[in-house]
Amino acid sequence: MTKEQLKEYRALVLESEQLESELNTHLNSSYIGTSIMDGLPKGSELSDTTAKLAIKTIELYAMFNAKKLEIITLRKEIEVCIDKLSPLERVLMRERYILGKDWEEVCVAINYSWRQAHRLHSKIITTLKISP
Repeated sequence: MTKEQLKEYRALVLESEQLESELNTHLNSSYIGTSIMDGLPKGSELSDTTAKLAIKTIELYAMFNAKKLEIITLRKEIEVCIDKLSPLERVLMRERYILGKDWEEVCVAINYSWRQAHRLHSKIITTLKISP
């Protein structure tokens, strides 16, 4: 496990949230809702457009599901890695790398000073032998 992998997790979560938002917007558009939901064959240009929209929607879902799988896989790796730590150390790692909080918020969450939190973080990095 590297620091880059830890940081990558948060970026993947943000990317997934963007895709999910796009999917919701895409699925809630009035055109898609009316053209796909009526289920009646049109036999015209409209049915071709509806079919294309359905295919693109399915492709978008596939991308979204692939990102979710990547996130779940990386999260599992992180959890396995930090499972060796004490509860406080795990909280620090989750606050910083899973939730993406800045150091001030991490310090508040664990009730440590900035200096104490960084010392604990340094100890964790050494313990886990995480490369920069």
